[in-house]
This record gives sequence, C-alpha cells and structure tokens, in this order.
Amino acid sequence: MGTIIANQWIVRHPYAVSLTVIWSIASCTGQLVEPSPGDHDVINTTGSLGGKTETINQDSPARCGDTICGGIETCNNCEEDCGVCQVMMQPSTCNDGVCDDAETCGNCESDCGACDEPLWFADADTLGLSVWEAEEEGAPDGLSLVSDPSSMFGQVYQAKLQKGVYNGGKYRSEFRGAEDSNGNKIAGTATTGSFDGSERGYNDLYFGFRSFVSQGTYFRASSSNSGNILQFKGDSSCGGPVVGLTVKDDHLTLRTELDNAYDSGNRIWQGPLIEDYKGAWHEFVIHVHFSKNENEGMVEIWYDGIKQTMINGDQSINVATMCPDDQYVRLKMGLYSLDLDDAQAGTEAYHWIESPRIGQSFSAVVPR
Repeated sequence: MGTIIANQWIVRHPYAVSLTVIWSIASCTGQLVEPSPGDHDVINTTGSLGGKTETINQDSPARCGDTICGGIETCNNCEEDCGVCQVMMQPSTCNDGVCDDAETCGNCESDCGACDEPLWFADADTLGLSVWEAEEEGAPDGLSLVSDPSSMFGQVYQAKLQKGVYNGGKYRSEFRGAEDSNGNKIAGTATTGSFDGSERGYNDLYFGFRSFVSQGTYFRASSSNSGNILQFKGDSSCGGPVVGLTVKDDHLTLRTELDNAYDSGNRIWQGPLIEDYKGAWHEFVIHVHFSKNENEGMVEIWYDGIKQTMINGDQSINVATMCPDDQYVRLKMGLYSLDLDDAQAGTEAYHWIESPRIGQSFSAVVPR
C-alpha cells in the first residue's frame, strides 16, 4: 500500500504479528519508517523496494487489542485498534494536460499549475510550535510535535487529552491563533485591514489541513455538541464557536452557535459518522466569508478533495460567521469538550494535525 506524491512513493502497510510483507515496485523509490521505541514485542518484517531488501523491527504495542488506539499504537502496528492504513493516490488522469475535478495544484501540479502562497503555513518539521499564538493544554504534553502515527508524513502536531486532567473544568488541548512570519496575528474580520497594531484581519479566508483522530469512545452519544476538533472562535462569546467542526448525533458536522434558518441544531454541514472518520487521515478545505449578517456570511467545505453539499442542499451556505460583539475570529485546532469521564471511554484521546494553512484562495491552502 502506498501514497504517490508526484513521482515518489511513500510505502506503508499495516503490520500484524508474524506477518511477512513483500513489496515489489518497479521504477519507484520507497521509504520504510520504524516507529519510536516503546512497550512492545518485536516483529521482523521484510520489504523489497526496487530490488533492495531490508529488515525492520516493528513495534507491536503490548496493549494492542483493547479497542483503543493510543500511545504508540498506529495503523502500522495495531490494525485491530487503529484501523487499516489508508492510501491516497495521485489522480489517474494526472499528466493529461487537463486539470480535472479530482485534481488540484496539491496532487497534480503538472495539470493544475503551482499552488498559491498561503498567508500562514504551520510546518511541524521546520517551524515547530512557534507559528501558534498560544497553546491551551490540559494533559502534560497535551500539545506537542510527534512523528506521524501513520508514517505517511514527518512531524505532525498532536493534541492529547488524558482522563481526569482538565483545563478550565473541561477537557481541552488546543492550538490557538496563527502568527505570520512578521509577527502579525491573522484573524477573520468584518473588513480587511490591520487593527490593534499586530493584528491583520481578512473578511474572506480559506483554511486547509489534514486531520487524524484516534480510535476510542470518548465522543458522547448526544444530540448536542459532543466535542470540537476545530473552532473559529471570536473575541466575544455567543455560546461557543461561531463556526466549528464538532460531533453531533454521532456525525462530524460543521455547526454554529448562532441560530440559522436551516437546522434546529445549528448544523450547516453533516459529514461522515465519527466512527468512519476516526483512525485515518482526512483532508479539509474550509472557506469562510466573515460577517455578522446572516445574509452576507458564507461557508463552503471540501472533505477529502470533494466539495460538500451543505444542510441547505447547496454547496455553499449563508449564515452569520461572527458573533454580534466580535471584533475578530481566530482559528483553534485540537480537542475540546470531549467526555473522557464516560465509563466506556478510554484514558486518552488524540488529534493529529498535518500542515494547516490559511490563505486567500483554495489553491493557497489545499493539502499537498
């Protein structure tokens, strides 16, 4: 199993005890990644890449099989808990000279051209934690840099929650606010321009990122908001994020805390079942036009490369995207308001985030 990135393969495969895996790939380069040491048994796994054979010791975590994906468990070393490693491949039509619907500058530059430059880019490998304005963490090492649990990417951002460890009375580990290379804080505002010295506001922004949420039963089975993985949070409060990626009715949804004419639960997009979402990387682009006016604010979302239909039946939706008293809205990413106190829940929850970007076009932020 593998991922094509331009002309390079990153090869991955889920491992199981006493499993020997043979790769045979013509005219490709490969990368085999060994997990960091931990409490494990040793499995000898052999791979053949372009004629080169090497043996790797793979971690098989001692707690594999407890139905909770956490700690050093990944799809590579504990498929039973973490699910099968997914494969994201370059579109089959790439290099035909036409930028098709499934193609973007991120997955087929030869057809679609180079991507625009983002306003802000959080590259965990090179920029670390310095690109975030602040960190709100509950558990020790609640926000950190770690190796990608799927071995597809390098360093990624990790938000971790731990049972019994609270932040402000709730389970919270979130990266907050984006700072550009000039020290300016990037925010959504009703009008584009500078404010409060180092603040830079934009009334129309795109947000792109990859997200991987661990397995576990820590999302409450509730008709209300049962956990956030992303918030667009204003400097005032109207009860919660003015727009947020939350879990509601066991689905990943985009919701707003402001009443809208489309849904009594304030959903503006209903996505996949959370059980289908967890345990693998997924790609997002979210486009927000910021306004306190419900007829002028607008939201669009692309999920795993496909533009989504909103709760109103269209591919965009008009809603207020700022609270009435907001001066600005900032990005927050991680985990917030989950229920690890439930008797069925495990002791930990994880959200891994890869290469979040903020920009003024789809092309500037699409994952690549």
